[in-house]
Amino acid sequence: MKGFILPARGAKKGSSLAEMCVVLAVVSIVALLVVSFTTMVSARGTVGAAKLKMMEDRQLTKVILESWLNQLTEENAVITADENGLSAAIDGEVFSVTLEEDRLTAAIPNGNPLSCPIHTITGITFDVMSHSGDAIYFCTAEYELPNPSGGVIQRSFTFALNPHIGDVYEEVGA
Repeated sequence: MKGFILPARGAKKGSSLAEMCVVLAVVSIVALLVVSFTTMVSARGTVGAAKLKMMEDRQLTKVILESWLNQLTEENAVITADENGLSAAIDGEVFSVTLEEDRLTAAIPNGNPLSCPIHTITGITFDVMSHSGDAIYFCTAEYELPNPSGGVIQRSFTFALNPHIGDVYEEVGA
């Protein structure tokens, strides 16, 4: 019983070099897993934040387009879309929707432009489709999201503007 409680004389004390190497290897593997998991969670957080900003930008774009369209259809404006953008003319005065750097701006008749900051949208193009005298205008916005594995992912969404009913609806989304 005496040898069971206390080490016998001559028994080695401490640990061998091989045991130390095994412990060091296990600790290294656990540290590697922790760092990898932390990096993955951080990348997902970055992508999630960018998606949230994109959804906010999409909603702000829709609100500005709806407000612009509603004010100009009340004034019976003539709306046109071309390579320069979307514009409406009332008695020779032109009111346009523009994306300049990081702001979306829509000029309206009362003189106070609708404007908001845009974070993820990199470009906006406008197009028109007419059918038997009725026209529907399309606003396609391009945006970028960070790719968790590096680089960026380019996407777009499209709004259709119907001046006959004064509505903006999402045609194609991402």
